[in-house]
Amino acid sequence: MLVVAGSGLLPWRGGGGHAAAATLRGLAVTAEQQPAQTPPPGSYTYGWSRASLVEQGGELTPDATWWFRTSATRELWLAADGSGRIVTTYGASSPLTPADREAWRAAGSPALHPQAPETYDFGAEESPVPDLAALPTDRDELARVIEARGIVDAPAGDLGTFDVIGELLSLPGAPPELRAALFEVAAALPGVEDRGVVDDPLGRTGRALTLRDDAGSTTLVFDLGSSELLAALHDRAIGAATETSWDAYDPDVVVNGLRRPA
Repeated sequence: MLVVAGSGLLPWRGGGGHAAAATLRGLAVTAEQQPAQTPPPGSYTYGWSRASLVEQGGELTPDATWWFRTSATRELWLAADGSGRIVTTYGASSPLTPADREAWRAAGSPALHPQAPETYDFGAEESPVPDLAALPTDRDELARVIEARGIVDAPAGDLGTFDVIGELLSLPGAPPELRAALFEVAAALPGVEDRGVVDDPLGRTGRALTLRDDAGSTTLVFDLGSSELLAALHDRAIGAATETSWDAYDPDVVVNGLRRPA
């Protein structure tokens, strides 16, 4: 599991602030040209992601809270009717600072995450994945739905909207027209920076777009050739330091049954 410090990106190799809208609109055109991915009966769209997360522990224990970093992988199988399976496997976890380690030990050194993989099977009526096919593809209408935070929860403001866009673009099976509309919504956000070509946390090359506010920043890294989201990085202040959580995504594939791709 790759753990990164700072932004998790290698040094910038070009880019500029005013170019962000043009880049996002170009990604919208590319997204709309991609084939739709609808799994036939008995099949699933399969998505795989790897993460390096900063989380808080012990928040239910008075005077004993701590922050820790953990690694994880998530596999998602999603059928056309919205049913599916999520398997989350946690890797190594460790407190962020000596003070966090001391608070964790004072609480009895509890396990930070389960050692065994967690499997969650869900039906169409209880799906944790938004019904992407039901979302509007008109840019302004979609922006209003996102800003209402009815589909994915996030803080108010443009940074929260950018986070929701990244979350929706990471989900398997999004229709091409919806993905194009999501890029158009992002292109209308003020303050998005085009950071040029970077290497993502897994060493893959993509185009990075960043939005910042007083709460921190979010960077989304895209493959310009396919418009696929490669990674999402979130810089947030924790105490006196800025810590980065990230998720990196593999391209979606259609599989027969609840199995991993060959």
